[in-house]
Amino acid sequence: MEIRECRAEDVAMLEKAMPSPGLSRYHEARYRRQAERRSTYLVAWHEVADPCRFLVKRLG
Repeated sequence: MEIRECRAEDVAMLEKAMPSPGLSRYHEARYRRQAERRSTYLVAWHEVADPCRFLVKRLG
């Protein structure tokens, strides 16, 4: 299993594998928070399973 920060090119794949509810663009919003250095959006990849994702918020 590989765990790393989400990259811009991961957002579309995450949306396809785990669609956002309604028009929320959940993954895009999480990635934007990371780009603004307000959090870290982690993605876990495994060759035989769907990707997983985690949001780590920065406090302070």
